[in-house]
Amino acid sequence: MLDMVRHLRGRLMEAQDLLTLAQMNYISVYEDVQQLKRKLFSTTRESIQNQVTLATRQFEVAQSDVTQGELKATIESLREEKCELEKAHKLRMCHLQSQKAKPRSRTMSDSVSLCRQASLRLQRRLSDSLKSMESWYEPRLVALLRRRQLGEEALRRTKEQSADLKTQLGPLREDVRILDTQRASLEKRMVLMETERQNNAKNQKERVEKLKGTLDVLEEEFETQRKSKSILQDIKEGLSRELLFLRGNDDGAADSQILSK
Repeated sequence: MLDMVRHLRGRLMEAQDLLTLAQMNYISVYEDVQQLKRKLFSTTRESIQNQVTLATRQFEVAQSDVTQGELKATIESLREEKCELEKAHKLRMCHLQSQKAKPRSRTMSDSVSLCRQASLRLQRRLSDSLKSMESWYEPRLVALLRRRQLGEEALRRTKEQSADLKTQLGPLREDVRILDTQRASLEKRMVLMETERQNNAKNQKERVEKLKGTLDVLEEEFETQRKSKSILQDIKEGLSRELLFLRGNDDGAADSQILSK
């Protein structure tokens, strides 16, 4: 009976140890899942930030293309205008040179001189205007080209990071799936162990109650036997006294017979 109690206690301790181990495993798996979720959240946030940066860079590149196109169109228009003015100037000079062979008055000479001066002034103005525009547009164009290069480089890095993140995201999802499966298995195992523990506790309680009942019966039987033994002892002592008394009477009668003889 005591061996059965010790066996049940051993089974109960084993069940409690298994339950504790399952709880520790569940806590470890839960912490791993939380860590993976935090890592996944951080990765997703970085991916979103990279997408925003990518969109910004793409917009800047588009603006750079538009501005560069406008600048090229303006410069080309100025160059065409300069070419037309140079052609007009050359035609005017040819016309004036053709007039040299003809007799001319002082007034005509003055007009030619004025035309030459006006043509030189116009040429200088055009040259200064072109240089001014080049000095104004060139730094901006260089800056836009630099921003475009930076945008393209950032776009390339962002694409590489996105590819790396997608590559890392696959194993992370697989790890999360495996951990979820393990967690579900552990939860199911914990439920089964808890049910077994409750059943074992119930069976142990029933056995303990049965053992207590048996012990009470044994104690009652022991008390009955003890009382019976006490009664038998009293009877034995009474019989012994009576026997001694009878023996004493027999010895007295024998002595009387001897004395009478």
